Formats: sequence, C-alpha cells, structure tokens
Amino acid sequence: MAKKTYLEKHAIRDRIISQDTPDDLEIFLVIPAYNESNILTTLESLADCDPPEGSVEVLVVVNSRENVNAEIKNQNKLTHDQVLQWALENDRGWLKLYCVLIDNLSSKKGGVGLARKIGMDEGVRRFDQVGINGLILNLDADCMVDKNYFTAIQTFFRNHNNLWSGGVHFEHIETPNSREVEAIRLYELHLRYFIDAQRWVRLPFAYQTIGSCMVVRSDAYQKRGGMNVRKAGEDFYFLHKFIDIYRHADIITTTVRPSGRVSDRVPFGTGKAIGLQLQGYPQFTYAFEGFETLVDLRSSLPMLFETGAISPWLQNHNSYLADFLQDQLGEAGIEEMLEQTRSVSTFEKRFFQWFNAFRLMKYLHDVIRPAFPDRPVPTEAVKLQQILSVDEKELALEDLLAWYRHHDKSSEYTPFEN
Repeated sequence: MAKKTYLEKHAIRDRIISQDTPDDLEIFLVIPAYNESNILTTLESLADCDPPEGSVEVLVVVNSRENVNAEIKNQNKLTHDQVLQWALENDRGWLKLYCVLIDNLSSKKGGVGLARKIGMDEGVRRFDQVGINGLILNLDADCMVDKNYFTAIQTFFRNHNNLWSGGVHFEHIETPNSREVEAIRLYELHLRYFIDAQRWVRLPFAYQTIGSCMVVRSDAYQKRGGMNVRKAGEDFYFLHKFIDIYRHADIITTTVRPSGRVSDRVPFGTGKAIGLQLQGYPQFTYAFEGFETLVDLRSSLPMLFETGAISPWLQNHNSYLADFLQDQLGEAGIEEMLEQTRSVSTFEKRFFQWFNAFRLMKYLHDVIRPAFPDRPVPTEAVKLQQILSVDEKELALEDLLAWYRHHDKSSEYTPFEN
C-alpha cells in the first residue's frame, strides 16, 4: 500500500482554489480574517511590495464559528465581498489574490489556528501540484509590511538552505490615542525584553513566535505535521516544531508592522494585553533575577560533559535552578543524556531539547515567580539594556523600545556557533 501524503492524512478541507497553479509559484501567503473591517489596508500594503522572482498567491481565509452572532457573520460576508472586488480592481500580474468564506467552523475547534491550517494546507496543495518546495507565509488582516517584504524573505531562504522556518522582524503600528500608544509600547517592550533576556543567558530557543510573522518551507511544514488548530498560542506551538530542532532563524532584513489595536479575538496576545492595560491593569513582566539564575547554565554544560560529575554540577548552581533540575530531570535523566551523546555540541542540543521554551515557562512560573514576583516592564527592561549597551543612561519608554528594536534587528542570532 502506498504511503499516504500529508494532505491525505491531515487536510481538513478539499481544494479551495480551482485555478491551475502557475509553474513559477514561489510564495503562498495566508491571511486569516475574523470580524475585520480594514483588511484592504493590508492588501494595499502587499500590492505595493517589490515583486519577487516568480509569482505570489495570497489566500484570505475569512472565518467564523458556527455559533457567532449575526453581526460578525455580516461583517465577514462584507469582508469577503470587499476582498474579491479589490482583487478584480487591483491585478498586479505577479500577485494573485484569492478569498474563501467559511462561516461554519466547529464551536469547539474553530479559531485562528484552524483558519491558518486551512490556508497553509491549501498552500501545500498548490505547491504539490507543480512539484515546488515553496514558501508558506502568514500575515494577519491588520498588518502593514515593508516594500521588500517578499524579496527579502525569498532571498533569506535562498541563502539559508538548511533552515526550514523563519520569523520576520516586527514593529507595532501606533494609534493616535496616547493611552493606546503607551500600552502598545509596553507590550512590545515586554516581548522584546523576554526574548533578549533569554539570549543574554544564551538559551538557544530564544525566538519571537508571532503568527503574523511566520514563514515555513512547504516540505518542512509537511514533515513536522502541519499547523495545529489551537484558538490561541498556535504560533508558539507551531514554530517550536522547528526552533527545537534548530531549523529556525530570524529574518531581520524586512519588517511586518502589526496593528496595536485593542482586540478580543483571542484570550491573550497584543489586543488582549492592550485592552487590559486600558482597563487599568499594568503591563508586568518577569523579574530580571529569574534570568540571572540561568546565567551560568549554558557555560557549565561542557564541563559536565567532560567530567560526568553530575552531583557537583547540580550543587554548583543556585538553589532555584538546582532544585528544579533535580525535580524535573534528576541525576538519572542527566546520566542518560550523557550516555547517549558523543560530543559537547550534541549534548548541549540534547539538553536544550529538554530544557526548552515550555520548560523555561514552567521554571519561571513555578519557581521564579513565587520568589521574585513580576514587575513593571520598564524597570526590568532597563536592567537588561544597561548590561547589553555601553550607554548606561536610563531611557524614556519610547527611546527604550527604539533601542530594543534596533538591537534585535542589528545582528543575526546564532544559538550554536557550529
């Protein structure tokens, strides 16, 4: 019996786009849209981009669950009609726009994860029709992109044949409302501080996981089982399929600009965080002391591999980390890792496939937070910035965020030198 293909095993829907796939299709972009009233701004931003080599297809997946109210269903119908009309009036030749309206997703599973999966699976279908291992991109319906968005992403993957996925640099669009502006800045600063603190202690899985910035090769998408159907956090879980096997990198040569609007589309994320701040809940982040407890972890692994002395290694760490490692992994687990690896490099990679982003979150929540409660973002972000920067002058919020943006876009992050 012939082995089933990815689509035969995992696809939820049949073919969406009836037109033949062009032989030169290079990029397939998915935009989930739910209760969106301003998607044309996003489409115009894409149409203004520099054309890449080959053609680009964009699929807007206008979606809702079967139990949403009539107002949302009506807005979705309007969005669908607007996208189709815009496509007729804005033919770019190299860029083809398609749209599907799905208003009966399961109330249990329906959401952004399922919408992304439907669109990304269609990208697989399109590429498979012409035997191309193309790029599947994700964007949201409230984003703008730089003019070199397509060309920079295409060039990046042509220059990095070993990589399977990437995350595009992002910077939130600020609204005219001064309170919203501060909220947007604080939330983005939290995101950047959280990842840069991990990079400071040299954790190899320290990447932003933003749904509107995801890129993946079609073949790799299939190899790793495709997209999940989570209603929120779908981007985090999806990208760590590639981050955890060291096949992911930042794309810092172009920028996605998500909206900083208030939104209740998902239970957490930008829109939710901004809404909570406007209701009077301050934006907190993880205490810097929590990352300081990890500062020697990476550098201690070569000696552990060379000596095999597990008990002294544990005792040399601070009590927070030592107790966590003993409880979660134990000496037997560490010994097994040592026995199954033949070099420092493979041991490090094996260790951090265990101490991954999910286990870091457990460590911060279960061990660090009770000892060092969360604190306002600026106070912690300043501590890290003053370590990373030769300029020790304390910056105002706007300048502090600008510093972090520049820092994150100024050099490529390499978790392993080899």
